[in-house]
Amino acid sequence: MCVSLLIASAVVSTVGGFVQAGARSAAAEGEANWRNYQIEVQNRQLAAEKELVRIQAMQAETKRLEEQRITAARNEAFVAGSNILYNRAAFDIQKKSQENVRKDIAALRLNEATTVSRIADQIAVNRAEGQYMRDRAGLISDAAYVDAAFSGMSSMLSAGYKADYYKTRNLVPTNLVPYR
Repeated sequence: MCVSLLIASAVVSTVGGFVQAGARSAAAEGEANWRNYQIEVQNRQLAAEKELVRIQAMQAETKRLEEQRITAARNEAFVAGSNILYNRAAFDIQKKSQENVRKDIAALRLNEATTVSRIADQIAVNRAEGQYMRDRAGLISDAAYVDAAFSGMSSMLSAGYKADYYKTRNLVPTNLVPYR
């Protein structure tokens, strides 16, 4: 009777360990899934932001070029209206204006490239974090089941040892009276 109770206790302990391992595994997987969902949403937002940065940079570049063309046309109209065939000052202003627009556009493009690169880096970090979370959940799950298996084996061996100990020393009562 005592031996069977020891074995039953060990079996219950083992089953409980595996149930707990399943719960820890499910919790780790749920946490990884939740974080990966958050990462997916953030990556979609970052991709949209990256596209918006590109569009805004193109719009700003187009605006700067259009403003420069309008200024050049006004200067040409002014020079034409002044009855001067060649105006060195107007030519120098036009040349400096074109140079400034090129520098401005280069700065816009550099800013766009820097921002797009930062966003791409964040997306890459998010993907790595997502993979880490999946790997982590797998490791937690594996560790939980291994722990349950070893705890179960330990309980079984302990119960077997105790049962053998009591049997070999004739400590197992043979005339047990049922409890009423």
